Amino acid sequence: MRQIKFRAKKIDGPWVIGGGVWTFGKDTALFGEDNNHHPIVHLVDPETVGECIGQTDKNFKEIYEGDVLKFAKRGVTIMGYMVWEAPKFFIKQITKAEYESKIVRGYFFSLVFYDEDGKIFNWQELEIIGNIHDNPELIGGGSHEV
Repeated sequence: MRQIKFRAKKIDGPWVIGGGVWTFGKDTALFGEDNNHHPIVHLVDPETVGECIGQTDKNFKEIYEGDVLKFAKRGVTIMGYMVWEAPKFFIKQITKAEYESKIVRGYFFSLVFYDEDGKIFNWQELEIIGNIHDNPELIGGGSHEV
């Protein structure tokens, strides 16, 4: 069974990881641990909260909801970002590719990555190249102003 983890951007800046998210009033908190494994609570931007999907990319980085991913193989490059829509995670494709929607193993994937043989990618063939919050330009949004 995978460990349930969340990532979010603190109100005052850096990204943090924790095991639970709580919203109370207008505030959202992510519960985690400090370097000495003591409990710690971070106030976070609720728009940036994303769950770890339990997979890693080709560089062994954990993939979170909101990560922008690139698949490049045999001259084909496809980009998308990780989305949660109950009851599953999927990759919303940003770039156009020659592969259309398919039904695979009983699931309909309208916007997923396929290699040139029509097979679904292997997670370790993907690379995290940013996220939708720090790099909105990767998904067609405006540049991020600090």
